[in-house]
Amino acid sequence: MLLAALWVLALSACAPPVLRVGTSGDYPPFSVHEEGGSLHGFDVSVARAYAHDRGRELQLVPFVWPELEDRLLRDEFDVAMSGVTVRGDRLARAPMTSAVARADAVVLVPSSSGAASADLDRNGVVIAVNRGGHLETLARARFTRARLVAVDDNRSLPDLLAGGRVDAVVTDSLEAASFPVGGTEVAEVLSRDRKAYWVSPASPGLAADLNHWLGGRAASRWLDNERNVWLNDPQEPVLPVAEAALVDHIGQRLLLMPLVAEVKRARGLAVEVADREAAIEEAGRAAAARMGIDPEAYVALLRAEI
Repeated sequence: MLLAALWVLALSACAPPVLRVGTSGDYPPFSVHEEGGSLHGFDVSVARAYAHDRGRELQLVPFVWPELEDRLLRDEFDVAMSGVTVRGDRLARAPMTSAVARADAVVLVPSSSGAASADLDRNGVVIAVNRGGHLETLARARFTRARLVAVDDNRSLPDLLAGGRVDAVVTDSLEAASFPVGGTEVAEVLSRDRKAYWVSPASPGLAADLNHWLGGRAASRWLDNERNVWLNDPQEPVLPVAEAALVDHIGQRLLLMPLVAEVKRARGLAVEVADREAAIEEAGRAAAARMGIDPEAYVALLRAEI
């Protein structure tokens, strides 16, 4: 009996750790919690495939959007996979993978209203948005006169709008596809966003491994097929997988730059330092030559980023 128990313990010690994936269950088409307890959606499908390929048991951990950042930073799950928007402030706190989807943040109004975005930011207008996420941040920055109603049940937004209890809702173009057909129209596009997976700082190697796995799944076209199934996104990729990932990570780097400038201003430092930029260019030129890359082309890229 003792030997059997020791054998079970030894096997458990060798097993890969459980993959804890935070997901909201309220955000179609990324993560949807159905009656009966089942979860489905694009990000849920990706999480299951990744856990399967890595031989890890999958644990889907529910979260609500106002708690997402705190729970991720407390390492209550290894990665958030729930249509999370790539933002500079999020990147500064924890790593994110390459983008897996694109979506526009939009303001929806009833088709019969004829409302333009300029008509919405005024007293007497009521606009609903999901509480605690990227969309609420955008809505509060854009609408300073209208009354914003932050809701805890994200999936209630279509009914609020259809029932006339609000004049508009802030959502994104992918989620809007789950609204009743023909009942709404876009009054304004607030931003053009990318969705990715947000990794706990306690699991630093997970982002790199997820990126490697996503690259392989993209190359096999599995990722495109999943996008077609869940996101109704038949768009053909315009760049090869490796180049697309490089462009995406340059985009992430640029999202951090306004935060760098804010820190410099707060500390009384110059935002632009010509000598430092020249040193970076020379170091980049030398590194490119060592790797067989056209040095001047690489320096041109550095200058464009700066």
